[in-house]
Amino acid sequence: MTDRTEGTGQTEGAGQTVGAGRSACQGPEMACRHAHFIGIGGIGMSALAELMLGYGYKVSGSDLRGTRLTDRLHGLGASVFQGHDPANMEGADLIVYSAAIPGDNPELASAHRLGRRTVTRAELLGMLTRGTQGIAVAGTHGKTSTSAMIVKVLAAAGLDPTAVIGGIMTENGSNVRRGNGPWMVVEGDEYDRSFHALTPAAAVITSVDADHMEYYGSQEAIDEAFTVFAHLVPGDGPLIVCADDPGIGRIRSGLRRRLVTYGLSAQACIRADRVESKGWSISAEVYVRDDPAGRLVLPQPGECNLSNALAAIAVADDLGLPVERAMAALAEYQGLKRRFEVLGSIGGVTVVDDYAHHPVEIEAALRAVSNAGARRMFVVFQPHLYSRTRDLRREFGRVLGRFPAYRTIVTDVYPSRETPRDGVTGEMIVHDSSAFGGNVAYIPDKDRVAAALVDDLEHGDLVLTLGAGDVGEVGIQVCELLRKSGVRSHGTI
Repeated sequence: MTDRTEGTGQTEGAGQTVGAGRSACQGPEMACRHAHFIGIGGIGMSALAELMLGYGYKVSGSDLRGTRLTDRLHGLGASVFQGHDPANMEGADLIVYSAAIPGDNPELASAHRLGRRTVTRAELLGMLTRGTQGIAVAGTHGKTSTSAMIVKVLAAAGLDPTAVIGGIMTENGSNVRRGNGPWMVVEGDEYDRSFHALTPAAAVITSVDADHMEYYGSQEAIDEAFTVFAHLVPGDGPLIVCADDPGIGRIRSGLRRRLVTYGLSAQACIRADRVESKGWSISAEVYVRDDPAGRLVLPQPGECNLSNALAAIAVADDLGLPVERAMAALAEYQGLKRRFEVLGSIGGVTVVDDYAHHPVEIEAALRAVSNAGARRMFVVFQPHLYSRTRDLRREFGRVLGRFPAYRTIVTDVYPSRETPRDGVTGEMIVHDSSAFGGNVAYIPDKDRVAAALVDDLEHGDLVLTLGAGDVGEVGIQVCELLRKSGVRSHGTI
């Protein structure tokens, strides 16, 4: 099959990338015995710490507070410290830190001052994947779900992959899977160009959008970063890209690799047609290079998840795996924590939590959940990062203002790695939403939101919490209050 895009000079379509590589379960030789993680409680850092434990390395780490992730690591044998102190690093011969750790962190500053060996989280991930058959999944949106679906497909095919992803897989309750095969599925994080540290045998790009503008400064810089990532794939390896994404369309002519496309576009190599949404699932007829492969029934809502599933099918097809087996595996996909996660259904009120934190993701999540058959929708959005709130306030306002929710609440900003910025609050988004006529209100204190909601909730309603911070706690609080007080009499309690 020839490339459907002019000017790349490359071939688009199927080809097998199966090759020799060290078993991902063996672990690399890294000339260290004890790794210490500064910020071990983060979703990315905790995954690498758990993988290092599985490889037999001694692991310690510190964070400002304990979490379920640090509790898990402690149970697996890691030494976890609350608070940052240079004494926590005693005996460590490799110090790992993430982009969220400032240079004046007591542990990191001490390590640099004493000349101790330090690596970033991205560099360690690159070291761990080296020598494996790595599949790196990048994109502004959808990379975690896509990664988890690829893991599901490879595992069902008996390839027993290792995986390090940015979410908790429901099947094993972890953000890590340690397998015995040579394949390793990892996320490529575009923030601070972290994904440039990877050496994948194959790559997936789900989307290229404006984000992390405080770092990149322009869309052109983001496009360039993804183009560099794409060319980390060897010349004979597949670069699997979404045919529907405008950002990928913008950079596609410069991608000098063997392209495999997927999506709803009639031009995609792996495509879906006759899409139907029903309740909490979506289905479609799948075609592989125009040949019918059968109907995929995915137990997840939304075209966003259908697109992610098509990416996983494209990976399977390029590896020479039966597409029908991949589709059967995806029909049993159990999802991820904080990705359309149903927190509870009390008295006919369904409470759902999702990680969406970018306008494009929020729009996709709202569209997906609107097909679930709820009588009324209540939306709670917690902005993530001051810089993102400032840069994308109008887009957030447009998406939330246009969506016909019965009631939408915006909280104050979850700061994550950032310090407050003068005048930047969630109220900016509420102000900008007014031009689109939505019923959007500002309640800055997240802990006041649940109480403000429950008296309005009736049988058949759906509450959706959105954001990359701790907004899921609102959903949990709503469930607890509903259990105590019941549901108003539109229907039965």
